[in-house]
Amino acid sequence: MVSTLESVEKAIASLQSLREYTLAMASRLAEVMNHGSAALNGSTGAGFTAAGWDSRSAELAQRAVAAEIATATRTNDRTVQRQMGQAVELLDRFPATFGALAQGRISLAHAA
Repeated sequence: MVSTLESVEKAIASLQSLREYTLAMASRLAEVMNHGSAALNGSTGAGFTAAGWDSRSAELAQRAVAAEIATATRTNDRTVQRQMGQAVELLDRFPATFGALAQGRISLAHAA
């Protein structure tokens, strides 16, 4: 029984790492969407500075991607946004920790 549970926990950790990776890639997709729309729009409307437009469009892109994921997973979109940010941080700042999670050596709680 113990070895079966150990295997299950390892599989869960591996799947959680796949979820974290996917959330991080969703965040990257939002960045690409933002840069693509900024290039297409070219100019900003009255009352918008270029920096202000960039930050607003970046937030809108993140929210749009998070809303799609939230709808599919029956989760709050703000929760998904937070999870996307945490996933990016895990992959970017703690790649060894992410690797240990992917190998099932640690749990997502340990990674957090």
